[in-house]
Amino acid sequence: MFLKSLFRKKRLELPDSWAVCHLGDERASFLRINTPLKDPVYQDGFAVSTVFAVPMRALGDETDLSFAFEDALFAELQDAGRGIVAAVMTTETTREFITYTADSSIGAKLLGRLRAKFPNLEVSVSSQLDADWQLFHSLLPKA
Repeated sequence: MFLKSLFRKKRLELPDSWAVCHLGDERASFLRINTPLKDPVYQDGFAVSTVFAVPMRALGDETDLSFAFEDALFAELQDAGRGIVAAVMTTETTREFITYTADSSIGAKLLGRLRAKFPNLEVSVSSQLDADWQLFHSLLPKA
C-alpha cells in the first residue's frame, strides 16, 4: 500500500479564483470562469472540452437541485482528478458546465454517474478536441 501511494501521480493543485460577468448585449446571460486556468500549466493533459448542459426548465425553482448537481459534478470530475471545471455559463434556457478532460470517454462515463444521482434531471454532454483550450479562452473577460 505504501509503495502504491509513493508512485501515484500527484494531482495538480488548481486555483479557485472565479470571475463573474454578464454576456451579450442584453446582459441576460451570466458567466463564472476560473480565470487563473489560462496559465498553460493547468491545461496540460486535459485536451478535450466537455460541456454538460442542463435545461433551466429542468431545474425549475429548485436552487438546491442546481447546487447539488454542481457539487456532484465537481466531486466526480475535479475532486476525483478526472478533469477540470473551467467555467459555468447560465442563459435563459440552459446552464452549461464547461470542463476539460483527458479524453472524450470521460464525459459519457460521468454522465452515467450523474444520471444515477439525479434520475429526474435532464443532462446532456458533448465533447470535442480542444488542446489549445480555445473555448475557454474565448470566454475570458476582456481586460
